[in-house]
Amino acid sequence: MVCGQCRASFARPLKVDGEVYELVYRYAWRTPGYHEYFTFADGVRRATDPLSYLEAVSPVHWVVGRYLREKSKGRVPRILEVGCGLGYFTYALSRAGYDATGVDISREAVEKARRRYGDLFVCADLLSGGCDDLGRFDVVVCTEMIEHVEDPGAVLRAAQGYLEDDGELVLTTPNKSAFPENAVWETDLPPVHLWWFTPGSIEFLAAGAGFSGVRFRDFAGCPSGWVHPDRSRDFSRPVGRPVFDRKGRLFFEGSRKLAFRLALRNLARRAGVLDTILHLKRGAAGRGSAPGPSGSSGHANLCAVLAR
Repeated sequence: MVCGQCRASFARPLKVDGEVYELVYRYAWRTPGYHEYFTFADGVRRATDPLSYLEAVSPVHWVVGRYLREKSKGRVPRILEVGCGLGYFTYALSRAGYDATGVDISREAVEKARRRYGDLFVCADLLSGGCDDLGRFDVVVCTEMIEHVEDPGAVLRAAQGYLEDDGELVLTTPNKSAFPENAVWETDLPPVHLWWFTPGSIEFLAAGAGFSGVRFRDFAGCPSGWVHPDRSRDFSRPVGRPVFDRKGRLFFEGSRKLAFRLALRNLARRAGVLDTILHLKRGAAGRGSAPGPSGSSGHANLCAVLAR
């Protein structure tokens, strides 16, 4: 479905399946689309400077990290990461000197994050008031989260309630405007991703939630590149496929080719060379393209800053 007002695409039914996320985080190391997060979670523990490590391998963390450095001039902001998942970004921010707390609805993810990185995390639902005792923050961060929720407007309104008067919400999400108009759904399949946003749809949501303004961050200079779609493909026919069956089993477990690839990837991770491979691959993807604002049509993700 496509919203006639803001051009966002959305799933029907708009329903979060919590069990899917427990499965994703339980098997993150071998789940397509999420095994990279497992690599990041492991990589920050080995890195001398975890935030610099993430910025070098992930455009999303690079653009948010640059924003936070500008925001923190002269003070150390309090940061709440909503949808912290495996916890590696909250941990990297804490190691960089920020006062950072991570929150996620997945008990599986939060327990893993606490075991890896310490007591920086809360298992709670922002919408149910589970974070009320945490106080207010200078920045609320939502990286690749808003597309997962049933009611993104409600999440933005809830996040606003945790901001100081001059606070800001910074979010990233897959960018629908990077694809041709006839693209049906070029992001994770429902019920994982329920929304696919354009810059205009983020502006529409922000206005409805009472934010005073929106500005989009520039990815220019990002060392890890970004993905541009192959426009020779027929985007009216989505290529995504389900990952788990009804019993929670990975569909590809019987694929010898994919199993072999993941085994090699795991060996490379253990040998400490996977981070270098990811960095080189992203750099190659970014070469030969002129970077522009994150809200423009060429970039796979957008980054928006919403002023309270």
